[in-house]
Amino acid sequence: MQVLDSSRRTSSRWSQMNQSTVSITSCVAESPKEAVHYLEKCMAIEPYHAEANSMYASLLMNEIGPRELTEDEYEKLKKHVSIAMSTFDNHVDFPVLMGVFRLREVLIAKKEASKILVT
Repeated sequence: MQVLDSSRRTSSRWSQMNQSTVSITSCVAESPKEAVHYLEKCMAIEPYHAEANSMYASLLMNEIGPRELTEDEYEKLKKHVSIAMSTFDNHVDFPVLMGVFRLREVLIAKKEASKILVT
């Protein structure tokens, strides 16, 4: 039992540290590419970090801009949005939650617009 409690405390510390890393990343990155690089490092440490996955998907979507969304891009973005949404059972942060739901709706709308533009 003591090992499990210790493991939870360590996990909680990592989560707090990674939240700080994500916040710092968005403030210190000199460019979107650098921010993506830092977020990839953060997700390598903690793949299911809600804020990192949400910010990463948002940056990738901004990179795509108004052009047509490819199927590969859609799947990649969908993966990161889904990961961000699935982590809220353990950690609910309203601004992040709201941002992820908005991001999901933008992604769905962008996919629909791409279908219309192709036909």
